[in-house]
Amino acid sequence: MFLISDSELSPRAIDLPEPNPFDSPSPALATASSPAHTPANLPANLSANLPPNLPQSLPVSNHLNAKDHLKNTANTNSNTNINTNINTSVSLGYELRASLASIHGALRLLTRDQDLVTDPNARRLLRIAMSNTHRLLSLAVAIEGETQQPNVLTTAAIERLRLASELQGAAERGEFMLVYQPVICLGSGRTVGLEALVRWEHPSRGLMQPNSFIAIAESSGFIAELGLWVIREACTQLRHWQLTGMIDPNLWVSVNLSPCQLLEPNLLGQCEAILRETELPPHCLHLELTESVALDLGMDVLAILQGFRQLGIAIYVDDFGTGYSSLARLHEFPIDALKIDRSFILREQWEIVRMIALLADHLGIQIVAEGIESAHHLHTLQGLGCQMAQGFLISRPLDPAAVVSFIQDLDS
Repeated sequence: MFLISDSELSPRAIDLPEPNPFDSPSPALATASSPAHTPANLPANLSANLPPNLPQSLPVSNHLNAKDHLKNTANTNSNTNINTNINTSVSLGYELRASLASIHGALRLLTRDQDLVTDPNARRLLRIAMSNTHRLLSLAVAIEGETQQPNVLTTAAIERLRLASELQGAAERGEFMLVYQPVICLGSGRTVGLEALVRWEHPSRGLMQPNSFIAIAESSGFIAELGLWVIREACTQLRHWQLTGMIDPNLWVSVNLSPCQLLEPNLLGQCEAILRETELPPHCLHLELTESVALDLGMDVLAILQGFRQLGIAIYVDDFGTGYSSLARLHEFPIDALKIDRSFILREQWEIVRMIALLADHLGIQIVAEGIESAHHLHTLQGLGCQMAQGFLISRPLDPAAVVSFIQDLDS
């Protein structure tokens, strides 16, 4: 099987032409790529070319001085704009080279053997290439129109592109980690499950929460690789706890699925392979997807969910109650539990919670309440018939080292 490693995606590894020395910044412009002049420090509005405000009026005797002031101000701002454009061009040039490397590698792979398109590694490379093609075109447009539209690519856009580039290979570098939020049974008070949540230990930005990079991972095509890493890591960790006898063997772990992951052609087979490799019983893996994904993506998703059900993997609908899906279709899907969105709990909208609980009871599925932050929440939910709960009152997300101690203390 022909594989391409991450190192083969670099411009050097795929034998791109040597850069023209005239395309690189000269020593005189070296400060443009220094840390103090990175794109993250550029002004938010690169098109702010107006000179500073002048006094409302100037004495007649200072008329010539005023003209000199305007001339000097214009020259100063011209130099500032040149330096800003240099900084932007240097950053854009870097992004272009990174994108081109991935695209070149994918094309070379395809020309070697078209049968490799069925290989998962080939498909991953092609996803990266397609995403980078879009980046390349956007950057080209920005450079070509920079004199007319200098704010085509904002500092925030450049930052997103940089994060997308840094996501590639982050798993291999050991930068991702999982934390686990316990889920308890409201009847017994014991821990019944854990929700696995990903964090990014960025080498320079520190610990990053999912809302800082998941959307970028989805738009860049990296979410499929990241999602599989999360599933494999969660299954491996849970199986380790089971084998050491530290936890109840029926305790489960849940993992959130992105809509993009559900469109992956071999997601079911990949999950089955992970369960086989880790030797985790299928009923110990639960997959969570949002209400809109579960009910609005059509028959293709239904077939995938039915495949998970046949494997013994439970399906939870996350953030239930916030979408606009048809409740009449809910019974069509192989769903094991509804997770009531935390907003209903925090606002104490108990009538909505009661209706969701009645709906779940009618369908024969369970309820998990999220966002429990007070004893009042806990007692009210018990009275409304919710079976399970999670939230800061019970526990914040825990590092793996703290999970076993929490479970043992709660269950003792």
